[in-house]
Amino acid sequence: MLPEPTSERFKPLRSGLINLYKYEDQEFWFDHGRLLLRGNNGTGKSRVLALQLPFLFDGEISSHRVEPDGDPARSMAWHLLMNDYDDRLGYTWIEFGRRKSDGTFEFVTLGCGMRAIRGVDGLPNRWYFATNRRVGKDFRLLTDQRQPLSRDQLEMILGEASLFRRVEDYRKRVDELLFGLKLRYESLIELLIRLRAPQLARKLDEDRLSGALSDALPPLGETLVKDVAESFRNLDSIRADLQMHRDMHAEVGKFLQDYQRYLQVAARRRAESARTQHSRYEETNRGISDQTRKKEHAEGEITVAETKKKAADLAKQEATSQLEALRDSPFQSDAIALENARGQAASWKEQLATRTGEKVLRETRLSSAEEEYARQEKRVAETRNQIAEVIRCAQLAAKAAAFLEDHNRQVPDLLAWPQKAGWIACAENALNDCARHREGMLTQLVALHAVCLKAQAELAQAQERENRAESRVSSERENERMLDAELIPASETLLKEYARWKANLIWLRPPEVEILSDSLNRWLETGDAADRLLPNAMETASAVAEGERRHELAGVEQEIGQLEQRLAELKVEQGELETGRHVPPQFPVTRDPN
Repeated sequence: MLPEPTSERFKPLRSGLINLYKYEDQEFWFDHGRLLLRGNNGTGKSRVLALQLPFLFDGEISSHRVEPDGDPARSMAWHLLMNDYDDRLGYTWIEFGRRKSDGTFEFVTLGCGMRAIRGVDGLPNRWYFATNRRVGKDFRLLTDQRQPLSRDQLEMILGEASLFRRVEDYRKRVDELLFGLKLRYESLIELLIRLRAPQLARKLDEDRLSGALSDALPPLGETLVKDVAESFRNLDSIRADLQMHRDMHAEVGKFLQDYQRYLQVAARRRAESARTQHSRYEETNRGISDQTRKKEHAEGEITVAETKKKAADLAKQEATSQLEALRDSPFQSDAIALENARGQAASWKEQLATRTGEKVLRETRLSSAEEEYARQEKRVAETRNQIAEVIRCAQLAAKAAAFLEDHNRQVPDLLAWPQKAGWIACAENALNDCARHREGMLTQLVALHAVCLKAQAELAQAQERENRAESRVSSERENERMLDAELIPASETLLKEYARWKANLIWLRPPEVEILSDSLNRWLETGDAADRLLPNAMETASAVAEGERRHELAGVEQEIGQLEQRLAELKVEQGELETGRHVPPQFPVTRDPN
């Protein structure tokens, strides 16, 4: 049955240490948020406090922050290896809980896993976790073989969001779960570390203590005070940066003006061919329109001339008929009328010749207009093909520059050019905007490229460290195989020495060799601490022997007391006899005094 919180505020409920200092798997229960540790010097009371609080709030493993006295000899690697191990993985954790207003419980478990390898470095590899799940109920930090979980195994259980490699992210998560102090969190942790130093008054640094107390005070306005303090502290550098940014702004402005002019000139140069083709296209259209009108006018004049010719032909036929009638008539009474008719016929003949010449001229002009119209149509077709080729090249260039969508939006269809005036200026403005946007993207790309190069360098370093680690792991595995080969003869030697040692014992009665043989073999195969019966058996045998000797000693001391009391009585009796005074024996209680 795990403890349950009774307060609405977070209080520690349990804590534990696994493979740290002399603790293989030890759990401590708090009573109303308090913990009492008792024991002789060297039993590890201060180790428990140093390895849990404020370490699990701070996350730093430096000796001057973990150890109250700042002893550099007691590094975190020393707590793991203890000068007895070559590779050891351990955990320290603490559980907080509170009762909500609706009667439900909320739990927060903080912990740190560490692994140290002898001879690798002074700082062990470490990871942190902060979760609402409980150790022993929702998850365990030991496998079924009683081995601590690795970081990957713990991540599979808790999830990536609950595991942290950077101490800054871990401290931020602890503050969010328990305190909500934000910017004050680090200041209060720093104050707690300074105040817990032993013999604080004897080695008091007033300035540092005053600074820590000032930093821990609640701020009047966190953002405002911090900004003002940083501004006063860095005023000169800010002024220099401001002047530098102003100079940079002026230089960038000059560059942008020159670059804008360059882009405008470049855009005009690139659009010159299209503009020229467009002008030629419009001129050709105007020529076609003029020639079409001239052709229609000439066709109208031809129609009028043909009408007049038909009328003249009819008049000629009528006059010829009248002339023939007059000639055939027996009456030639009207000679004058005949002459007039002849004169009129001659006049009409002249008009017919004139109209015929005009008709020939109109037909010649019509033929010339048709030829010019064909040439203009051919020129228009060539111009359209050239403009289409220019547009196609522009589309390919826009697609290569990732401007295809803007190009299609700004450049209208070829047939709509005459109705959309001024679209070239709009296209130039859009091109300038796209160029400025692309310049910003290029700057960002350069920055990202620098970040990628840095990440690649870090990856190469990490791979190199991984290769070295794999080499060390291979070496350790080879050492492990060699030790396994030496393990069986060593166990047989241990049993023989144990039997020889047991045969020479006087009052200590440890278990027989046959009883320890099976557990020793299991321990050699699994490495489980539960199979290490020899230390427990020796402690039990020692305790039993010590109890027996204590009981015998108590009996001897009691007998010595009785003998000393009897000796004192005899000395008193001897003194009375020497003085001649005899004390009669007491009256038997079984007789009647009367």
